[in-house]
Amino acid sequence: MKVFVGNLMKLAGKTRHGKNRIRENGDLWEVNTVDGRDSSLLITKVCVAPLKESRRGEWRWIDVPRDEHMEILKVIE
Repeated sequence: MKVFVGNLMKLAGKTRHGKNRIRENGDLWEVNTVDGRDSSLLITKVCVAPLKESRRGEWRWIDVPRDEHMEILKVIE
């Protein structure tokens, strides 16, 4: 999965923690940082922030392709 800074992600919660984050912040998040791309040693992870303007400070890291709490439904370029 190719993810770049500025992409939007539609997320869904897998656990109670993830579902609460979606309920509080919405399901559309913007990618702010990409870390570990093309590395065999690191899991690729992305830092995302919700699109809701009032919740922009509620950023979080998502492990790609498998995050413990969140499922990536769609990446929007």
